[in-house]
Amino acid sequence: CLFGMSVVRCGQISLIAIPLSKILLKYLPMSTHLRLGASILLAALFSGILGWFLINAGSKYAGNRIETELTLGLTSTSALLSRTLSKPLMLARLLAKDDLVLAAQGREVNPADLGKINRLLESSKKISGSSHLAVFSRQGTLLAADKSASGHLGQDFSFRPYIRESLAGRESHYFAYGATDNLRGYYASVPIRIKEGEIAGVAMAKFVLDEQILNLNRYERMYLVSPDGVVLLASNPDWLLKSIRPISQERRRQLQENRQFGENPITPLDLGWDQTRHLVRFGGETYLFKEETVTDDGWKLVMLKPETLIHQYRWLMTALALVIFIVALGSMLFLSKQQQIARILEQYNSELEKTVAERTGELNASVTALESEISERQTAQDALQKSEERLRHFFEHANIGLAITSPEKGWISVNQHVSDILGYTENELQQKSWTEMTHPDDLQEDLRQFDRLLKGEIDEYELNKRFFRKNGEIVYGHLTVSCTRRADASIDFIIATVEDISRQKRLEEHLLQGQKMEAIGTLAGGIAHDFNNILAAIIGYSELALLDSKPGNQTDDCLKEILKASYRARDLIQQILTFSRKSEGDVQQIIEPHLILKESLKLLRSSIPSSIEIREEIEHACGAIKADPVKIQQLVMNLCTNALHAMEKEKGTLKISLTRRLLAAEDLLAETGVAPGPFIELMVSDTGKGMDKRTRERIFEPYFTTKEIGKGTGLGLAIVHGIVRELHGLIKIESEPGQGTVFRIFFPAVAGPPPEGAPGRRSRRRTTSTKSCASCSTRARAASTSYGALS
Repeated sequence: CLFGMSVVRCGQISLIAIPLSKILLKYLPMSTHLRLGASILLAALFSGILGWFLINAGSKYAGNRIETELTLGLTSTSALLSRTLSKPLMLARLLAKDDLVLAAQGREVNPADLGKINRLLESSKKISGSSHLAVFSRQGTLLAADKSASGHLGQDFSFRPYIRESLAGRESHYFAYGATDNLRGYYASVPIRIKEGEIAGVAMAKFVLDEQILNLNRYERMYLVSPDGVVLLASNPDWLLKSIRPISQERRRQLQENRQFGENPITPLDLGWDQTRHLVRFGGETYLFKEETVTDDGWKLVMLKPETLIHQYRWLMTALALVIFIVALGSMLFLSKQQQIARILEQYNSELEKTVAERTGELNASVTALESEISERQTAQDALQKSEERLRHFFEHANIGLAITSPEKGWISVNQHVSDILGYTENELQQKSWTEMTHPDDLQEDLRQFDRLLKGEIDEYELNKRFFRKNGEIVYGHLTVSCTRRADASIDFIIATVEDISRQKRLEEHLLQGQKMEAIGTLAGGIAHDFNNILAAIIGYSELALLDSKPGNQTDDCLKEILKASYRARDLIQQILTFSRKSEGDVQQIIEPHLILKESLKLLRSSIPSSIEIREEIEHACGAIKADPVKIQQLVMNLCTNALHAMEKEKGTLKISLTRRLLAAEDLLAETGVAPGPFIELMVSDTGKGMDKRTRERIFEPYFTTKEIGKGTGLGLAIVHGIVRELHGLIKIESEPGQGTVFRIFFPAVAGPPPEGAPGRRSRRRTTSTKSCASCSTRARAASTSYGALS
């Protein structure tokens, strides 16, 4: 690329040299020696300028190339490190909230309970791929751990900083050598809180880190460095556990006490750092370096590249400049010969053209002055008017909120977009100050930044804040504030732009909830599979023992009870696998959901109290879906039973509808694994007590329930969630305390014509209102009760 650019520059130098040589050589005497000297001087001048350009361009190109390699290496490694570090923190949080771990805190723990916790940690370790899982007491002693650290139970680990941080109530992130395994790793610890937020211990998860896991071995020199400058991970082992910056004796003593780097002595390296030019010198060579902070406490990724490429490009460009000098010199000598012949003729032509130009210029000047005087005023007036119109049109029709306020916090002028965001007209806003519409939790930061703007400490600032609309709703806005100043530096106006980001906030919350459910499902599915393997052995050996036992004796009865309990455990695991979408062997077929819905409602009507009214709005021609009919019936019964429990102590209405919907891509922005297209919507609503936001966020978690003990396991809605996600559908919930609840389930419709026997066109929606009768069949009541136990 640079060579081609140099060839182009050679052509350009010749084109530039020709007219300049004509101008310079025209005024020189006709002496051959003077012409030759002038040619050499011009060639040297242009070649020198171009050579300087090429050398700088080559150095810049080589520097940019090295900078790009450094940036790409650090970015990819930093992203991989961030993904790796997120796993142990999530696992530690789950352990800190585990019922078994919480129950063991704040009391004297017997060996049986400790054994259960140890087995839980060992199972979680195998599932997650972590190095160590441990639970510490509030004094910092090791209370429980996986098998690899079981020999250290009861030892005091309070000297570790991450233990002290979590006992102080903070989550901790910590890189260190292991105190028990001497492996480099990343520790994530969280406090275990029991009643009223009291800290009763610490849950810790450790993942082993090495150069291969983070792909550091792909690069010649890349290092993970502590805030003190100690290298923990290195692409080449010669810098491992050495300090790239001086460390004080006091800090060395602290590192030895907390054994962050084990028992290894920390040796300083003699490096010459030039932070301004991003250079480091050692071993007689110079390297370009770049660093990126990867944790809040100052751990960095540092990467080095030798600068030899820059020197190579400089020599190459110097050689090209020499070639250009030779080409330019030949062009100059040729031009000087031609100039000797044409010089006299050009001189006469120049004089004639000069005289004509002077006369023509005087005449044109007189005419131009007259025309300019006439049109100057009109042009200035038209320009001012158009400028005002453009500014007003931009202000009023901008697709972002624009506002002009006073330093006293009052509104002066706003466009229609601001009025739409806040719900006030411009006249209403002019009677208020913007502090009246700001959420109290965001007002302090907004006033602080505004005060800095008034004092001249900053020229503008950006802020995400909440506004109160006229109707009392809260809207999230992105605010950018700047100002215009007078000649004496005082503020004339405050200019603000406002953008409504409420939709982005909702999408962000929805995405976080989806990620949380996916993590819980993965953990639950792994544990359930392991437990299922254990149950298989229990059931198998129990059945073999039952064959050898005599009917009617005590051993035979005990074996039957063992099998009965094992079968119940097996059914429970199947429900957990359904939630985590790990079940196998489901037979999916093309079904018409309205038939299954009708059959489920027949079972439901005979078992509900007479105070509950059922309303149906079912489209028979809504289409077909591909699913397991048993699971669809289970989903319907779980939703309906859950709605009935919400209304069991009062009169209410259970409404069920089935209709066809078309969802576009913009309707599914916050959904993953769901493609736009035709869907069949199942809606189940009740007039019960409803749910608050905190309950809505947790209803799909397994074993979460708001019912009394004995009225539910907390798996009903978790199973519903697993079935819907398995079918690549989605769930939407609408509920407020005291206003009932609406569940909307969207199943992907089967493409193509409806199944055989379905109507050829959509039927009109049919609405019926029925009340359950008191005389119901025993079989229907039993089926409804069995489904309700899962809610």
